[in-house]
Amino acid sequence: MTWAEAFGLGELQLLPDAFWRVTPHEFEVMRAGFFRREDRAWEMIGTLGLWVIAPHTKQKFTVPQLLGRAKLQTLPLLPDGERTEEAIEAEKAAVLARALAWAKD
Repeated sequence: MTWAEAFGLGELQLLPDAFWRVTPHEFEVMRAGFFRREDRAWEMIGTLGLWVIAPHTKQKFTVPQLLGRAKLQTLPLLPDGERTEEAIEAEKAAVLARALAWAKD
């Protein structure tokens, strides 16, 4: 079994027939999407973690600092690959909304 089979059948939960029909490009897009979802989940957990530790520390942390990253990895990209302040703020609001919804469940 190759790494692609293990990842496709295991992590992506593709059925064998679907796995063998997918093109390499489609597989890479699915793989990238999987890791982006994982990064978003960690960023939501980081946001909740900040809320938990905020009353107990005077030091101000950011989500990337708490996760040991230089920056958030799931910020939206523009077609030319750049990020605008508006897009960053919109993504922050979306992450916060998802974290609140997740916390309610």
